[in-house]
Amino acid sequence: MKRVVIVFPGIGYTAEKPLLYYGLNIACECGYEEYRKLTFAPREKSNIRGNKTAMKAAFEELYEQAEGQLRDIDWNQYDDILFMSKSIGTIIACAYANENRIMNVKHVLYTPLTYTYQYKIQNAIAFIGTEDAWCDCQEVVKLSEGADVPINVFNKCNHSLETEKDVSGNIDRLSEIMKMTRDYLDYGKSDFAVNWDR
Repeated sequence: MKRVVIVFPGIGYTAEKPLLYYGLNIACECGYEEYRKLTFAPREKSNIRGNKTAMKAAFEELYEQAEGQLRDIDWNQYDDILFMSKSIGTIIACAYANENRIMNVKHVLYTPLTYTYQYKIQNAIAFIGTEDAWCDCQEVVKLSEGADVPINVFNKCNHSLETEKDVSGNIDRLSEIMKMTRDYLDYGKSDFAVNWDR
């Protein structure tokens, strides 16, 4: 079986930051022998959050960058394709899978945005924090349920799935998220719709 994982970062949240760095390492341990880490260079990094026009412009710019970096891939050669994404990268990953009709793709969605769910998502798991300033957590949870995407919700966590001034707690949480990521990759679709953190 030939497997590949593509990492779609966020704006400022590169593939070297914890969720994507360790997520990719987990995927490699689970048998994804090939990988590609996309890099995004938006012209405008500020004034995007909460601004629909700026978000649309950023999406279009970064989607074009993703297309350029993936142009040489023949998706038909892979039996198992994983898109691992963060924030705006979740929108780009889902849009790319839809536009290119990649039917056997799985998604790990770290902190998806509401716009992510405008695309059909066939097989995915998601993670969000209740204090995520980039979206309405309750709305994302409802959209996830409607799309049949199991979502893990972490209480009082921000857009990086962290809480302030709690390094030990953040490390423990990261370990828990990575275990859930591994379980999803090992066993497929989760058996829950919404999993609320205690």
